[in-house]
Amino acid sequence: MKLKVKYIPHFYLFVLLTGTLFFIPAVFVSRFTTAPALWMQAGISIGLIGYVLMSKEPIPLPPKGFILLIMIWAIYHISHNRGNIENMITIITLIAVFFLFYAVWVRLKDKRLMFVLFALLALVLSLWGLAQFIGLLPLYNGSFTITGPFDNPAGISASLVTLLPFSLYSCRYQGKKYRLFAIIPACLVVTAIVLSQARAAILAATVILILFFIRLLKERDIRF
Repeated sequence: MKLKVKYIPHFYLFVLLTGTLFFIPAVFVSRFTTAPALWMQAGISIGLIGYVLMSKEPIPLPPKGFILLIMIWAIYHISHNRGNIENMITIITLIAVFFLFYAVWVRLKDKRLMFVLFALLALVLSLWGLAQFIGLLPLYNGSFTITGPFDNPAGISASLVTLLPFSLYSCRYQGKKYRLFAIIPACLVVTAIVLSQARAAILAATVILILFFIRLLKERDIRF
């Protein structure tokens, strides 16, 4: 029983992110925006209620710097949404996602499992995009070469960039077998990002890779 309870947070975060990426049933008029938004809003509501009921400790807050960045981001978008209720709900939802994810993440006892699950999700998403690029899977918008479960490359490229650090994490393992199984998915993710031709995503991936290699060189004590 304790083992099952231990992995409930892992299962929750994985299902929340998976549904946000892949829940696009055609029953909705705007399947690429309405469906993921409803999934995330429902998931966050369930998560907040569950956290309050199950946790005996106060909800941990992120560092002040992160809170300040979130506030600046929220104020900027609120000032530009011209009173649009839908945009306000989206902003509130994303703020709730950030705080809930942080609260759950700091309490995880086995973070490595979460990295593996998110890396697996990145692998599936990149394979989807690569299969579209070579014509094995259909595109939701024929104007592009890669869209994944979205209607344009911006969605899949942004998602892959977000998941890229989780894919790179396992590349730091000392064992050759572990590194091999980690490097291949990471390369596939980067390839899918490049083929998407999304310039912002490519730039972000480049920065992530540079920071990763700098950290890796420091850990291995390699100097030039």
